Amino acid sequence: MLEVTIEHLTVEYELLREKEILVALWDLNLRVLPGEFFVIVGPSGCGKTTFINTIVGLVKPTNGRVLIGGKPVMGPGPDRAVVFQDYALMPWRTVESNIKFGLELQGRLKGANKIIKEVISLVGLNGFEECLPHELSGGMRQRVGLARALATEPKVLLLDEPFGALDAMTREMMQSEFEKILLRTSQTVIFITHSIDEAVTLGDRIAVMTAGPGQVKVILNNQIPRPRYEIDIRNKKIYNDLRDEIWQLLKDEQEAQMSISTFE
Repeated sequence: MLEVTIEHLTVEYELLREKEILVALWDLNLRVLPGEFFVIVGPSGCGKTTFINTIVGLVKPTNGRVLIGGKPVMGPGPDRAVVFQDYALMPWRTVESNIKFGLELQGRLKGANKIIKEVISLVGLNGFEECLPHELSGGMRQRVGLARALATEPKVLLLDEPFGALDAMTREMMQSEFEKILLRTSQTVIFITHSIDEAVTLGDRIAVMTAGPGQVKVILNNQIPRPRYEIDIRNKKIYNDLRDEIWQLLKDEQEAQMSISTFE
């Protein structure tokens, strides 16, 4: 488990065709504690994916810095792993082989079979080791992506809308399974979502972003006790109060953004 610290982070993109500068993130400051499940929710275009890619080391800050365990991020590293919305599986590789890929990149083949067996069991894919991605449901493919990330034993796990492509029922089931898994592995987690319900269901703290350029509007503490998968939290007043608060914050931000666009 490592702490993630964001200091005065600004990320800009040069739009060559339009001859403009797009500011994706502006003077972002926050601290994610070791072992914390930190959720970021915000409207489209607020820079959530840019934020994840900057922590991964794929995007270089225009200003400010990202620290992992007190050390500046200079590029991708084995202390971080990311799970994407679109699964990012290689269709010609089996479940077992897809999971092994991350270990291959790190040159960690010694003991790989034991690690792969453990994470397959952890994410509930026993019996599907030799299946190809097209033979699996969407939820199972996402389990493979999660298992591949967990196999590399990252200190920080980053997830960018990992359940966004799933149907509503599968999404809820995956949320419950994911909470069970993370309670066992105890990684520091940064989770990006558009879903307010998902944020409230999973997060220890929830950062609500402004419409863009992305800044942290407010960070809310989630007081719903864990494990949440064992109770029907959506019937709890504390759940609905927090959900309504986030909804209103996002609504206000969206309306303000629309007013600016109309004025322009």
